[in-house]
Amino acid sequence: MHSQGVVHLDLKAENIMFDEVDCTVKLIDFGYAQAFPDKKGKGRINTIRPIGTDGTIDPLNWRKQSFLGQEADLFAAAAILFVIRCGQYPF
Repeated sequence: MHSQGVVHLDLKAENIMFDEVDCTVKLIDFGYAQAFPDKKGKGRINTIRPIGTDGTIDPLNWRKQSFLGQEADLFAAAAILFVIRCGQYPF
């Protein structure tokens, strides 16, 4: 997805599906998805409110500061793995 120039911005367990037929992971619900602000994937996203779901929103996004979309998706993925391992959100 990032290689295609798109950030999801709402990764959570409910948006991750597993296809048992070909054993692949698929993402759904691209309602908050955005194209990279620049072609290099380095542009910052500015927001007046947090984008995403509580528990998987990265700290900069939560504080309504500009943030990098790829980093926000990575933070959300780490939060999901934390929930899988510990049974609760990290904060």
